[in-house]
Amino acid sequence: MQWFRRAIHAMSASFIAFYILEDGGFWFAIKRLIAIGILLYMLHWGVKRKIKEDRIHGLLRDHEVMSVPSFIWFGFGSVILLMMPLSIEINGTLNLAAIGASCIFAAGLVDPVMGTVRERGGGLGGFIVGFLLASFVYYLFGMEEFSFIGGLAFATCETFSKRIDDDFTTLMGPAAVFLALGFFGYLPHAGLPFTQISLPVIMGLCPIMVFLARRSMEEKFLIMVTLLIPVSIAALLVIQGGWELAALMLAIQIPFDVMAIKEMIQKR
Repeated sequence: MQWFRRAIHAMSASFIAFYILEDGGFWFAIKRLIAIGILLYMLHWGVKRKIKEDRIHGLLRDHEVMSVPSFIWFGFGSVILLMMPLSIEINGTLNLAAIGASCIFAAGLVDPVMGTVRERGGGLGGFIVGFLLASFVYYLFGMEEFSFIGGLAFATCETFSKRIDDDFTTLMGPAAVFLALGFFGYLPHAGLPFTQISLPVIMGLCPIMVFLARRSMEEKFLIMVTLLIPVSIAALLVIQGGWELAALMLAIQIPFDVMAIKEMIQKR
């Protein structure tokens, strides 16, 4: 279920939704509690499936059945980034939200693309595509010329990370680079490439998300989720002024979903 895994991986870029929501006052804590809750649910899911040695309908690779699955590594790294405040004062205002959001968005979308290109064009081809695509994502988040440094860090972490899962290192590696640049005053002080939306506006979606989580064990339903959630997040991005991110998100997600559906049909 190779394409199925890649569709799920691309969907993880939807974590950017946490940055679309406002972050002031009371909602600062609420957002982070929700993020921790999602991570705990992922841990519960992973442990439950590990005990049963269940591959979760092809979601887990052979070596992940009895080890920490990649999606838990990604969730752990994402929560670390989401714990950061919107900004801090270091040589001016350093926008931590832009760093966190760009790293999550890139890790979700670029990694499966690199894997696909690597299979067809070799390791060098995958590295170059990953470098360019990640650099483009960081550029959209206002990193300017330093986008290429982040892209190089991303491609290096994805290609050469052995002991620690690349779903974690591709998040934390570029984030560490951008934080170091910001600490020394080199990183531009740009904000998020979209406006934030009031959290109560979409609180009505919570029952829907709970329903999706409860049904997420079903293969047919899970592939629908990989379309429904990214399309919903992309719509929010367009409304809030981030149409470039929405277009990139769907340009990667939809082909993976199409291939995943074909894969499911052929399996039967």
